[in-house]
Amino acid sequence: MFYKPARRPLAEVDQSLVWASLLLLAFGFVMVYSASLATAEVDKSTGFRGGYFVICHGIYLLIAVAAGFAIFRLPMRVWQQLAPDLFVASVLALVAVLIPGLGREVNGSRRWVSLGFITVQPSELMKLACVLYAADYTVRKAAFMASFKKGFLPMLTVMLVVGGLLLREPDFGALVVIAAIAMAILF
Repeated sequence: MFYKPARRPLAEVDQSLVWASLLLLAFGFVMVYSASLATAEVDKSTGFRGGYFVICHGIYLLIAVAAGFAIFRLPMRVWQQLAPDLFVASVLALVAVLIPGLGREVNGSRRWVSLGFITVQPSELMKLACVLYAADYTVRKAAFMASFKKGFLPMLTVMLVVGGLLLREPDFGALVVIAAIAMAILF
């Protein structure tokens, strides 16, 4: 039997967040068109089509919005159950980036893993995994959060491992974002 998610009431949807997201998507779409038009018109690989990059971006946006709707339909308990596994998979992906032959190096940084048809940056996956894991950790360890040794120190240790992996790539920007996410959720 197929999983049929429960219908979420409209009151559960944050309208301001939806509108802010739509405005950012529209603004980004216009910026991609504006920034790529001149380049695409003179590039042989685009077939001298000015709208080449904006069409590609539009396709990616449609895929992302469809994925967003599908993900929104998952209950929160599913995300909480997946959080530790997603976090471990993201850490393993960060390790995979550092392995020669698996990780792709560009301009001295080894941040990407090529899957043939797509190139993935594991630090971006880690941002999502970090949010989920830190929230799950805070819920699981709520009784110990006042204790430095039992509440804060284990999470700090995990974040130091992730930080070390990000600095080996190096990806300082992702490190700052992930550390800020983890600390904001913990406090």
